[in-house]
Amino acid sequence: MRLKARRLVIPWPDTIPASGLRSWVLETIQIRADPLRWAITAVEQPADGSERQVVVEAVLLA
Repeated sequence: MRLKARRLVIPWPDTIPASGLRSWVLETIQIRADPLRWAITAVEQPADGSERQVVVEAVLLA
C-alpha cells in the first residue's frame, strides 16, 4: 500500500449547498483514489466573481 499526499483545488458549484459539501467533496476525491484522510483547508472566492473553489488536503491510498 502506498500513500500519496495531495492538495486539490476543486471548483464548488453553486448548486451544492454548504450542508452538502462534505459528501460532495468525498465523492469528488473518490474519483481520483481512495481517501485515507482529508480536510477542507480553505474556501476561495476569486475577486472577479468567478466560481468559488474548495481547497482540500488529502492522504490517498494508491
